[in-house]
Formats: sequence, structure tokens, C-alpha cells
Amino acid sequence: MDTSNIRPLNDHVLIERLAAHTVNPGGVLHIPDKGQDERIEGTVIATGPGKVHERTGKRIPTGVEPGDVVVINRFGSQSVPWSKSVLFIRAEHIAGVVQ
Repeated sequence: MDTSNIRPLNDHVLIERLAAHTVNPGGVLHIPDKGQDERIEGTVIATGPGKVHERTGKRIPTGVEPGDVVVINRFGSQSVPWSKSVLFIRAEHIAGVVQ
């Protein structure tokens, strides 16, 4: 899906989901969908300019940049699906950046 014409606003981040791991570390077992980690990993495609602080009016940057691989808790966030593999999410729901 072409996402080049989408510009996230404020503290929203556009993320492309990475494929879920379906094999255990030993490479033998297939993990059923219900047994998979309840998190989403994805690559940041674009970010908004950041949230505006209520009192000072200054922008608070999102803390991630395009190309970063991030981890999001599946149940701890609200997301707006754009397609099956792309979603919008608020920066505050990103748990961390994979180094």
C-alpha cells in the first residue's frame, strides 16, 4: 500500500507492522496465534510534528523517527488501522525502540 501521501498529525505515528514470529527459537514448533506475544512490532514510516503542550504551547517531539523499529503493546493502545499491515498510533503508546 502506498503511504507516501499520508502525513500524520500531532503525536500520531504511521507504522508498518512486521510479520509475527511463528516459529520458536529452536526453529521446530509452530506457535498458534493465541500463544503469540501480545505485542506488535513495526517500522515507523512517518511521524507527526509532536503533541502541543497545554500550558506552554510548545511541541513535544514524538521520540521516534522514520525507519525506527518499535514495539507496541497490542492491548495497551488505541490504533487506527489504515490497512492490514499499516496503522496509526499515538506516540505515547510506543513501548520502545528496538536497537
